[in-house]
Amino acid sequence: MSVETMECIRNMWWGIVLGVGSFMDIRKKSLPRAFITTVCVISVVLLMIGYLLSVSCISYMQAGVGAVIGSTVLVASLFSDGCIGMADAVLTFLTGLLFGYIGSIEILMYAIFFAAIISIILITFGKADRNSHIPFVPFMFLGYVLYSLRNI
Repeated sequence: MSVETMECIRNMWWGIVLGVGSFMDIRKKSLPRAFITTVCVISVVLLMIGYLLSVSCISYMQAGVGAVIGSTVLVASLFSDGCIGMADAVLTFLTGLLFGYIGSIEILMYAIFFAAIISIILITFGKADRNSHIPFVPFMFLGYVLYSLRNI
């Protein structure tokens, strides 16, 4: 197995996770624990396989710093009184592990930008207010797609 093959597997996996997660987040306004647990296990297994076979796309340092960024969002989720969903925080943590700090920051910045634009539009047209909750995983998916297109 080559680095390119492992990168392709990782990218397809994360696209499927965020695509399915987006659909569930829009419909149910949350992600089931079984889904999040399965995603965590498979993502860590993929990461470990990449490191054990020396075909990982990112270094330990990049993954570690990406995990720290994701951990920050996890801690913020605990103290945000539901403003940041725990599933969103876990997916952010896993994004940091799988794509490193640079990929994680880029994906998150795209996601936050588009979430802000949609929020402004919803508030402007009276469809939401400051305390309304919107699903974040679809914006992570959009951020991931833009990140992937930029890195082709």
